[in-house]
Amino acid sequence: MILQTEIQSALRTLGLDCQSICVHTSLKSFGDSLENGLDGLLSSFLNLGCTVMMPTFSKMYLQQPVTADLPLQNGTNYGDEIFSDPYPLDPSLIYTPESTQIASAAMGAFPTYLVHYPDRVRGAHPVNSFTAVGPRAHDLIDLQTRRHVYAPFEALCKDDGYILLLGVHLDRATILHYAEQLAGRNLLVRWANDENGQVRPVSIGSCSLGFPNLYPAVQDLEKQIKVGQSLWRCFKAKDLANRCARLIQENPQITHCSDPDCLRCHHMEQGGPIVPSDFWSED
Repeated sequence: MILQTEIQSALRTLGLDCQSICVHTSLKSFGDSLENGLDGLLSSFLNLGCTVMMPTFSKMYLQQPVTADLPLQNGTNYGDEIFSDPYPLDPSLIYTPESTQIASAAMGAFPTYLVHYPDRVRGAHPVNSFTAVGPRAHDLIDLQTRRHVYAPFEALCKDDGYILLLGVHLDRATILHYAEQLAGRNLLVRWANDENGQVRPVSIGSCSLGFPNLYPAVQDLEKQIKVGQSLWRCFKAKDLANRCARLIQENPQITHCSDPDCLRCHHMEQGGPIVPSDFWSED
């Protein structure tokens, strides 16, 4: 069994006491059970004064677009499957930050646990929300909107926060979508109901399977430690985002995944969606 004291010791060694941290994790990577399970894992952070943020995405809120001005170069041919798979569309489904619905199979057990945690703060994005717990949770989350999906990462960078990958690699580091945005790429557009049940555009990230291609050029920014069998990778958020933004600007193909026909990667290499000037006028 991996004790909470071991987890807290690792956090202190990485210099994460009282810090804001975006956590991505694979529980299987630990290779052993955790003392007090997910509650013990989260408490290990909170007891050190940390603020923990995680992506808590909810694809079930996607809706078919209703606008006639569908953006070009948007990582899709607008086939029904991209909006419905693996969830059946429910035209009446309206997201609120109080919702506990999450794509559990894709997000994992720890984000699912966090979104049900008392006093958690969840963002206002219906499809790609972030959720945080801890003293700076509102500072990280409150500026997220349908358009400004990665406002939590902007806040995390301003707070000198960290990215902590527990047994996972850069393909799970959502901040690299924010780096794409910093590099000048437009984010992909999908659609969801607003609070009034009106279908509205929302910004989302693209394919992340090629993000490990960036690793050799950011490895010097990383601190590593092992907890059980889990390899932890820790980065200062703003350093990782800025370095990757520069790398993407210098070599747009660097983020392309192994599928040469990936439309999302191809369109992002070209700069992302082409949207009309008034496309986000109501946001």
